[in-house]
Amino acid sequence: MDPTLNQDELDSLLNAEGTKAADYIDPTVPRQYDLANHDKNIYNRISTLGLINEKFTRNLRVSLYNILRKSVEVSIQSLDICKFEEYSNSLAVPTSINMIKMHPLKGTALFVADSGLVFTVVENFFGGEGKVQHKTDAKEFTPTEHRIIKLMLDIFFKDLQEAWSSLLDIQFDYKGMESNPSMVNVFNLSEVIIISRFRIELEGGGGGDFQICLPYSMIEPIRELLSSGMKVEKDVSDEKWVQTIREEMLKADVELTCMLTQKKITLKEVMRFKAGDIIQIEIPEEIILKVRDVPIFTGNFGTFEGKYSVKIVDKIKKNAAKR
Repeated sequence: MDPTLNQDELDSLLNAEGTKAADYIDPTVPRQYDLANHDKNIYNRISTLGLINEKFTRNLRVSLYNILRKSVEVSIQSLDICKFEEYSNSLAVPTSINMIKMHPLKGTALFVADSGLVFTVVENFFGGEGKVQHKTDAKEFTPTEHRIIKLMLDIFFKDLQEAWSSLLDIQFDYKGMESNPSMVNVFNLSEVIIISRFRIELEGGGGGDFQICLPYSMIEPIRELLSSGMKVEKDVSDEKWVQTIREEMLKADVELTCMLTQKKITLKEVMRFKAGDIIQIEIPEEIILKVRDVPIFTGNFGTFEGKYSVKIVDKIKKNAAKR
């Protein structure tokens, strides 16, 4: 075998020599892992949080309706992972930042409501329409606003506790509130947090955003539970919501109509009609009462206490032929 290298082999060696050493990564050297990097594997580990949030929003719609007496839409905006510094810098002043313990989990969670939501709920709670002008010069919340915030938190705690119940028995413990994000010191700026973002919109306009922030270190001990999923008790969780919808639907105004009779005549006869003409008709023994052209009852026509009336005889079954 000829030990002499040809030109192609020499070129390959020269190119390899010029390769940067930085391109080579030693697999034995530990590398820093950034949890805040949007790694889909992390989202997979906390996928059950999405189910918990869905159950929470269903419960919250009913609870807010019960205290505000208005239809409320609660929607999930997103489930994000970022560093606390990034999140804190995105908050305005004032913002209702509430420090919460979630026993038996370790660490502190944040329940955060923007000022627009606070002002809107306060306005609605005291009978207003909810269309408030945001107080751009406000730096703190008033004592009244603090009381309404605490009332909202109690509702959040109850509904979130129920949402978690299939997975873990959570007990909430309120620790305090700040309105200035820079004053919140329960996290290191570099700490990774999981943010569940929600939107509340009230009937007639108005609403705002709130977030539930959990440090990743809080849920890390239960990551197996969160990744394995939970039993979604849909029938139980939807029961109150369905009942509320049913009650509201029963208050809706509908128009009940009935046709006494029909008579066939020719177009020629119609053209000859004039004021004072009498059309002879026969009242049928049974008439049909309808709501939006859907047959509902059979009845008899007559008078009652001097007024024309219809006496309901029977309810028409759903599978009965339309008349």
